[in-house]
Amino acid sequence: MPKLGMEPIRREQIRKAAVKLIAKRGFDRTTLRHVALQAKVSTGTVNHYYPNKLAVLFDALFYASEWFQIRMKEAIAKEVTGPDKLRALVYVGVFEGPREVAIGQAVWIWALAESVRHKPLRVYIEKRRRLFQLIIADVLRALDACRNMSEAEISEFATELDCYLDGLCIHQVTGETRLDPEAVVRSLLAMAEGRAAAQAHANGLRQPEQRRGRAAE
Repeated sequence: MPKLGMEPIRREQIRKAAVKLIAKRGFDRTTLRHVALQAKVSTGTVNHYYPNKLAVLFDALFYASEWFQIRMKEAIAKEVTGPDKLRALVYVGVFEGPREVAIGQAVWIWALAESVRHKPLRVYIEKRRRLFQLIIADVLRALDACRNMSEAEISEFATELDCYLDGLCIHQVTGETRLDPEAVVRSLLAMAEGRAAAQAHANGLRQPEQRRGRAAE
């Protein structure tokens, strides 16, 4: 049992150890004993915080995801224009250099793989993704191309970009070809412009139909 007053420190110590191990060894090859050794605590101390290995993955995922989202918000807030906010989102989320980024991406990928077998983990991942999609939606609202989109359209587009960025993260960890960050930013800006134009066209087609419907009534 951890000493009184040491619990927050011990938990942080164990959480960081779990994140590093899962990123390096994968979830299946990480045990509570490994986590205890990495954190330099007893297995009993690890068991005090985590009833099983899946609980460790939940906490590691929260730690990595929260770290990412905080860094993204800070980087985006420093920028003024919509394109620069999008650039900050892409660089922090996919391409930034600190070792923590690669570790966080690896933990996310292992969690996605494990969620195929565990519905509670899928539900938790979906909650984390919705938080990330809110960040993306704020960036989209700052883009001129998206100014006339409705909130529903912004939300849908944010979900699509989340999927796209997810794929980029997986490629960064597993792919051989290095991607050009600026080319990715340009592609996303082009997607926003194309999406806005397509949505405006669709809305323009719907308006005459709606008017005809009202006239028929």
